[in-house]
Amino acid sequence: MMYLNRLYKTNKVLFVGIVGFAAVQLFINAKQGVVFSPIYHYGMYSGVTVPSKQYCVTEVVVDGQLLHTQDFTPAEWDKICYTVELYRSQQAWNHQQWGTTIKRLLHLQDSSKYTNHITDAYFNGWYKNYLESILHKKVRAVYVNTVKYSYNGTSFIKIPG
Repeated sequence: MMYLNRLYKTNKVLFVGIVGFAAVQLFINAKQGVVFSPIYHYGMYSGVTVPSKQYCVTEVVVDGQLLHTQDFTPAEWDKICYTVELYRSQQAWNHQQWGTTIKRLLHLQDSSKYTNHITDAYFNGWYKNYLESILHKKVRAVYVNTVKYSYNGTSFIKIPG
């Protein structure tokens, strides 16, 4: 309390800032679950994470060989799998961006200039070249599949289909 009293006498702006910060932090702690960046409630990081019952995993087969996560760095594996996932979700992303942001803010009717139009053939050719740069070898064939796994509490079981 003595610090705040002394601070008030020497710098009123800093005093208001510190007291305001403390008040916001107390409010967030009292509301439990309210998030206001850059002030975070500790509880948002202390909850138990319960595993999902089902997971979708992207499998990439290059020239008949399944690529394994442990053979790559995390950054390389993200480049291999996340790229495919982003491509597969591009149409939903286009629709969401156009409908919620671009059209609303710019009041335009033609979305063709503001959304991407990547075809499967173009992506497959590009992805093959992209994998060559990551694997440092010539790639003849690429097969990408999404496989579902269920979690029974102790292990993952591949769901046929």
